[in-house]
Amino acid sequence: MFKIVYAEGVADDLARLTAYRRKAILNAIEKQLQHEPNVETRHRKKLPGLIPPWEHVLPFGNCGLVRIAFSMTLTRQRRR
Repeated sequence: MFKIVYAEGVADDLARLTAYRRKAILNAIEKQLQHEPNVETRHRKKLPGLIPPWEHVLPFGNCGLVRIAFSMTLTRQRRR
């Protein structure tokens, strides 16, 4: 299992959404990234060379899509 750590400013971004959208986004992040964040899927693709911070560009129209950009850092932890 992977630990999800949110970047600064995420709380401010989420606060601008309705409670329904905020909960849906957080649930999707947990479901899709907590167990296999490094596995590429149809909707999750690696973007090599992308360096934070990312500029936010609003999509054309109100399509309801949300894009989540994330990075991974793998560290070893001792089992007790």
